[in-house]
Amino acid sequence: MYQLDEKEINIEFHKEPYESTVWDVVRMCYQMDIRNNLRTSLENRDWEQIENIFECMTHQMSFYSATYVVLPYMVELLEQVMEEGDVEHAFTLIFHLGVCLATDIPVNQYEKIDSPILEDYNAAAQKLAGLTKRYINTYIEEIHKMNQEMRSMLLVSAIAILGDRQLAYGLVLSGLELTEIGVMCGGECQFYEEEFAVLEDCEDQTVIPAEYKPGQWDGKFDQDWFAWTSALADMLGAKQELEFLCYLNGTFTCPECGKTKKMIDFMKTYFAEG
Repeated sequence: MYQLDEKEINIEFHKEPYESTVWDVVRMCYQMDIRNNLRTSLENRDWEQIENIFECMTHQMSFYSATYVVLPYMVELLEQVMEEGDVEHAFTLIFHLGVCLATDIPVNQYEKIDSPILEDYNAAAQKLAGLTKRYINTYIEEIHKMNQEMRSMLLVSAIAILGDRQLAYGLVLSGLELTEIGVMCGGECQFYEEEFAVLEDCEDQTVIPAEYKPGQWDGKFDQDWFAWTSALADMLGAKQELEFLCYLNGTFTCPECGKTKKMIDFMKTYFAEG
């Protein structure tokens, strides 16, 4: 269970009013009428349209400026459905909100936004972290009954929400099954694979997985990524995903040049240079 500080849940932020001219300049994919679609979908609790809005904000894992003003509304909705005990729709929102945050990384180019809007966006993201911890704490039994695909979805989104958007970005683009990743050695080495099957290609012992040691995480999200993501996977009962993370943090010897480094570094090079 997470140690949850109620201050995380009680964070306040403002939502950009629908009358604001900001809605005229922010954008998302397919030139959607963001303002009216968001307003009507929230008023009617139209979940199909809500998911469509998310898909337009994360198309091809690009970052769209509409995320700055839409995310606070969606975090408020998440708080409401959690208060109603709606486990299913809370899961849907956490998943999509996590994918949204995974797109907000330096490698994605996006327009600047006014400082007050950015402050409210960041405050909403902080509140989202608290709500996600509460969701995991409250519904851990339900999470353990989820199928593997849903646990993978929750794990990757929680990774983005709780502290490592860059890692989550790579995992989403690699496929939420968490079995294959793109790898690239970089530099003058030509080694490059788009679909490296981590849990299968390890049989030749070029990948030496890291060891997960239960109970060693101190509850902080600012230390080594593997410590808290592996503890999170273990908490969620995501056994295959935990194994995947162990291999991702393991060492890999490049078959082309013989250089040995962390598997995650091969993945990062792939997304940075591939």
